[in-house]
Amino acid sequence: MHLTLKESGQELPREKAIRLGVSALTDEELLAVILRTGTREESVLALAEKVLHLSPVYDGLVGLMQYSLEDLQAIKGVGETKALELQVIGELAKRIWNRKIREEVQSFRSPGSVLQYFKEELRHLSYEEVHVLFLDTKAQLLKDFLLSKGSSNASILSGREIFMEALRAASVCFILVHNHPSGDPHPSREDERATEEIYKAGEYLGIHLMDHIIIGDNQYYSFKEQGKI
Repeated sequence: MHLTLKESGQELPREKAIRLGVSALTDEELLAVILRTGTREESVLALAEKVLHLSPVYDGLVGLMQYSLEDLQAIKGVGETKALELQVIGELAKRIWNRKIREEVQSFRSPGSVLQYFKEELRHLSYEEVHVLFLDTKAQLLKDFLLSKGSSNASILSGREIFMEALRAASVCFILVHNHPSGDPHPSREDERATEEIYKAGEYLGIHLMDHIIIGDNQYYSFKEQGKI
């Protein structure tokens, strides 16, 4: 037996959505529609609230774009099926957001455009992720290449793989982008060393490193803006 909202005298989120439209639902009610049932101890709305507050790092629904199946299943009442459905919602939101941003960002001539493109995707990650934006002569995107996924404090910058992919994409220039899970975008000594090596290799090969941008929480560090490229 699951505790239902009808038993507590509350209006069902589905009924409210039909009566007023889905835009009238709170975040908890939206999730309750997906979760469908609660547990013996708590209603589906209470369960939805637990999902929204699963981690203090994420702001409500944003967490759905980041949580793993294991994270979600740690909540009593969220089994594998419900966890997978919640992950699907997060992935749909991420893809819709990325599609919108990619339509808006026409070129990558400024760090601000790179930040706009990657901010929501990278700033909440608990590990480092390195992307390479391969560009044409007009700084328009040819390919967004995921170079590596690292630990919470280290990532891998492979110059060999970068230049191989650049040749495949017929790219004349590129931008390195990675995040710092700590939220502080200032580069480490390793970031600076790797950037210098890749910049020099690019100049030798004629494939120019335009910038290396590190994304933190609502802030960024640009090697170009700081005069280090």
